[in-house]
Amino acid sequence: MLNDFTTENGATLYIPSSHFRRDIPERNRNYKCKKILGKAGTIVIFDSGLIFYYIYPNTWSTYLKLFQNDFDINLLIIS
Repeated sequence: MLNDFTTENGATLYIPSSHFRRDIPERNRNYKCKKILGKAGTIVIFDSGLIFYYIYPNTWSTYLKLFQNDFDINLLIIS
């Protein structure tokens, strides 16, 4: 996180244990989501291919800044 992640500036929401699900979450259903909040300098690691997440609307006057790195096991070449 390059700046603080708060509810006001569009923190990420996720459905706990959704990486164990085999189905896609239903629209317009109330899930008990948790927020990924933190101070600038915090590192969060999660598998975006397995966990269901959503970016909370930004009601702040500044953009949310972050560094995102993607790793795909399918791109590995093992010899």
